[in-house]
Amino acid sequence: MICGDVNLASLDRQLTLLYRQSWSAADQRKRAALAGTRQIFDDKREECETSNCLTSAYIVRLREISDIMAGRPLQ
Repeated sequence: MICGDVNLASLDRQLTLLYRQSWSAADQRKRAALAGTRQIFDDKREECETSNCLTSAYIVRLREISDIMAGRPLQ
């Protein structure tokens, strides 16, 4: 579904770039948080059956990575 939807494909590319950049810049604690929350995102993404669900999952994950890197508590 992601490859067939321009918006989802764009979100996927954005997420990949942000994750790679964040991983490179992260200290050990932030890397642990990034890795620990990645499986939760992967599971949620696999459960999605609509593009709206996937869009929401990607937006939440992008925000989550930004929060981790900024040292803000996760919701």
